[in-house]
Amino acid sequence: MSVATTWDRNRILFDLILDISLLFQGIIIWRETKSPMIRKRLIIFEELIKEKLENLG
Repeated sequence: MSVATTWDRNRILFDLILDISLLFQGIIIWRETKSPMIRKRLIIFEELIKEKLENLG
């Protein structure tokens, strides 16, 4: 595995951790407000996380 590949993988993992953190924060806010706009954003984050997990494959 080359250095660039390792760096790319680590960057994707770091981004994934941040996305999951934002997803959890959004869930907490959504549970308190039940806002439809926040729910839409949570769905977008969920799709983004799924895509990043597939890229790690």
